[in-house]
Amino acid sequence: MSGGKWKTALVVSLVILFGSCSAIVLYFYQVFYLTERFLPGVEIASIPVSGLSRQEALNVLDNAAAGAAQCRAIFFMIITYTK
Repeated sequence: MSGGKWKTALVVSLVILFGSCSAIVLYFYQVFYLTERFLPGVEIASIPVSGLSRQEALNVLDNAAAGAAQCRAIFFMIITYTK
């Protein structure tokens, strides 16, 4: 390529590359971030919520918290004194 043709080709290539990358990022933002459901594999406090809507996940977490509140817990403390 002569003189300024390679610069023009480089600029055009970079514009196309930037546009393609922007389109891909915007697509995945729209699909995954703005979706109404949790993505596959998502867990909250070891409770799987993948594929659930926000309200369904809240119900599942409320039930789990209510079940945990019914459990008995014993706390103990070991104290050692040294001189």
